[in-house]
Amino acid sequence: MKRRWAVLLAILGLLFLLASQWPDQRLHLIVCNVGQGDAILLTQGFSQVLIDGGPDDKVLGCLSRHLPFWDRRVELVLLTHPESDHLTGLVDVLRRYRVRYFGLNNFGKQTPAFRRLARTLNDHKIRTFQPRQGMKIRVGLMYFDVIWPDQIAIKERQVILDNKQKWQGFPVIKDSDFNANDYSLTVRLAFGRFSALLTGDLSRESSLPLIWRRQLPQALVLKVPHHGSRNDNPPELYQTVRPRLAAISVGKNNYGQPAPQLLRFLDGRGIYYWRTDRDGELELVSDGRRWSILSPRPRRWGRVGK
Repeated sequence: MKRRWAVLLAILGLLFLLASQWPDQRLHLIVCNVGQGDAILLTQGFSQVLIDGGPDDKVLGCLSRHLPFWDRRVELVLLTHPESDHLTGLVDVLRRYRVRYFGLNNFGKQTPAFRRLARTLNDHKIRTFQPRQGMKIRVGLMYFDVIWPDQIAIKERQVILDNKQKWQGFPVIKDSDFNANDYSLTVRLAFGRFSALLTGDLSRESSLPLIWRRQLPQALVLKVPHHGSRNDNPPELYQTVRPRLAAISVGKNNYGQPAPQLLRFLDGRGIYYWRTDRDGELELVSDGRRWSILSPRPRRWGRVGK
């Protein structure tokens, strides 16, 4: 009799655990707190997308908190550019989760972190592709428009890469060759009326021409480029995108980021901003019409726009 009750309680406990982790159909946008780096997790129903993986394995904690314990598949991983603070954690993700597609700029750097990533992609036979401007990607009810890089930038970069060393099929470059941030993958996410512009470390040299050509769209949420650096966050970017929320993924006491000038500018325009170094992990949720912040509100924060 006692054994039956124990089995029944175990079953009820398992059912309760399944129910508590059963995903809803809303969009969840999580800016993981990974220190000085980027990792953004997007979930909608049973569909998951991860953009960048941070500088170490902290991203695994973010995934375990927000994905059901039985779901070990990630439909899409995007690497914005081959810098260690964006790619290092992806190696552990590829080893622990079944990744269906992996999008990257198809070039790497002569660093141990990129070599591990390229080897893992090949060892696990993960399908890779190169996002480019105009490409549209759908995962569940999440729609992504690739804003940058465009075909001209890809061709210009290929001229530089033609004579470079290859590793696991990827051209690899030296740090002194050019700025990888110039080719940082930038996508606009749409879920119903909700939108977010996710920029990686998009440089000023790339964002300004997009603005002048009117190719940079508006969005409710902007992932602030390059951890809030002064040089890569021109005022024109915010005047064009017109975000209500600026999310800054940054570590503590790193390179003077986010720049005080940027924070004063955001305050002056009434744009709410969230800093992972001070405010921790950020989670937004949207039903496609309204959106809100699920994370605990910090004591000190940026202003909220209208």
